[in-house]
Parts: sequence; structure tokens; C-alpha cells
Amino acid sequence: MTNLIVDKDARDKILTNLHTNFLVEAGAGSGKTTSLVGRMVNIIATGTGTVDEIVAITFTKKAADELKMRFQSELEKAMKKDPLNKERIAEGLQNIDQIYLGTVHSFCAKLLRERPIEANLDIDFQELDDDGDFLLLQEAWDEYLFKVQDEQPEALQQMEELGLSVEKLFESLRTLKEYPDVEWVVDEVEKPDLKPTYRALMNILYEARRAIPDKEPEKGFDDVQKLILKAIRREKVVASPTEKDLLTILESFDKNIKVTQNRWVTKEDAKFYAGKLQDFVESSIKPQLKQWREYVHPKIIRFLKGAYDHYAQLKKERSLLNFQDLLMKTADLLKSN
Repeated sequence: MTNLIVDKDARDKILTNLHTNFLVEAGAGSGKTTSLVGRMVNIIATGTGTVDEIVAITFTKKAADELKMRFQSELEKAMKKDPLNKERIAEGLQNIDQIYLGTVHSFCAKLLRERPIEANLDIDFQELDDDGDFLLLQEAWDEYLFKVQDEQPEALQQMEELGLSVEKLFESLRTLKEYPDVEWVVDEVEKPDLKPTYRALMNILYEARRAIPDKEPEKGFDDVQKLILKAIRREKVVASPTEKDLLTILESFDKNIKVTQNRWVTKEDAKFYAGKLQDFVESSIKPQLKQWREYVHPKIIRFLKGAYDHYAQLKKERSLLNFQDLLMKTADLLKSN
């Protein structure tokens, strides 16, 4: 039985309509690379273009190396199968090193090195790999924190009061660094009051406490019981809880509530309080935390902006470009020149 290729017409267009631009969308293993290589070979064989006029861009270096080997192999096969165009194919093989075949980042770096003046770059700029970029960001962060501690200690104190650790802030800076073209929101919003939601939660927890055995079950308290007991103990110890304290408790319940029924006084109690807590999480805790994060977000962005600016300054002073810089500088170059 003959296997029919249902998209044969589309595949033929890729191979033969060499003056038409196509967007090819298909799943893994469907033959996209095979079609691409076939199109490149036909461009050479028909004289539509020469190897030095072809640019083939991949996401990874490994894919680029594989594509180049397959292109050369198919050209060699075409030499034997297509005697009419043998001369053009032979010339393509002879000059195969002139094709540009690489990753999008290496392609951008190539363009920028050819036109550093137009791109407003140091002609000796260096590319930062992921590891080097991370180390530079860490260096900029440490220097920035030292400066803030010396000149604006109240800024660090504010982050602490908002429940943000230095480690979390650095992770946020890494995210900020990955999207330099994003215009981050810095508009202030009204500060939400955490106390009513916290108080309502604690009322439920004290009520649920009566359904938890006084003696720890043989296999231990389940995760929800542990959260309840910890929250109650914390409230008894902290006489005047701060917003950070309230936030810690609320965030600890921001999850799916799942209980182990046989570790409660009764299974009915376990199901009842699991449902009651889950309903409260969805109706009150999640919306409250969303409001709080919207309130905190612009403050974090403004704090991190100083660190990011210092990181950008270090890159500029040392003539370094990370992968995002390569893409954005090339886009700007092509737009303006």
C-alpha cells in the first residue's frame, strides 16, 4: 500500500517556489530541515542564488553544524543526479564556506562587527555568554547593594518591611535583565490592608484546630495540620505582628489544600475544613496577595532599576554585549541604517 503525503503540495512549493517567502509551521520530525536543505540546494542548482547569498539561521550551534553537513551532503548527491546543473552545484560545493550558517546570535554578532560605527559600538566589543553575564550581574548587584547600604539604608529597610529578601530581589533582577525592551510598570497603587483577611483566616484556623488530634498521629500531622499549628503558634508568640508577619502566614496558605483524612479527629471534619480553607484561599487570600503584589511591584522595579543601570554601565565600560544586546543592537542597526 502506498503511503500518501497529505501535504505534498506544500512541500513541493518549498522546494520549487524559490522567489516566494514562506512561513513553515510543523511538528518535530516532520521534515522541516529536509525541506530547508532541499530548498537551499535548489537555489544553487537553478542559479537563483549563490552560496555567499544564503543565510540559514538556527537556534543552537549543534543544529547549525548538522545543517551545514546535510547541505554539503545533499549538494554532493545533486552533483550525480543533476548533470544539467552540475557546474553551478560544483561551484557551490567549492565555495561552501562562504555560506552563512549559524545561530541567530552569531549572525547578529557578525553584522555588528561589520558595522560597529553605525551600531554605535566599540569596534572591539566582546560577547558575554550566559555564565559571564551572570557573574557580571552578580558583581553589579553586590556593588549596588554596598552603595545603597552606605547612602540609602532606608531603601533596603523598605524592601525588608515588604517581606522581600536580598535573594528574592536578585532573582527579580535576573528576570528584569532578561527583558530589557519591556517597559515595566511603576505606577503606584493603593496599599491593601492585610489585617481583615489575616484575622478571618486565623478564625478559621482556630476553629479547625479543634478537629486536629491533641496527640500527633502515628504517621505525623499532615501538611495542612502543620500549617495550622505553625500559624497559631506564631500568632501567640508575636504580640504585634508586622505586615511581613501577616504576609508570611497568608502566603503559606496560598496553595491547594489537601488533607489526609485519617489523621484528623473525624474524616468529616477533615473534608469540611479542607473545603472551607480552599474556598477561603480562592475567594480571599489569592485576591489579597494579588493586590499586595501590585502594590509592591513598582517599589521593587524602582529599587532594581538602580542595580540594572549599574550593570548596564559595567557592560558599556567593558565593551560587553550579552545575547539580548546582540539581538536588540542588530534590530536597532537595521531600523536606523
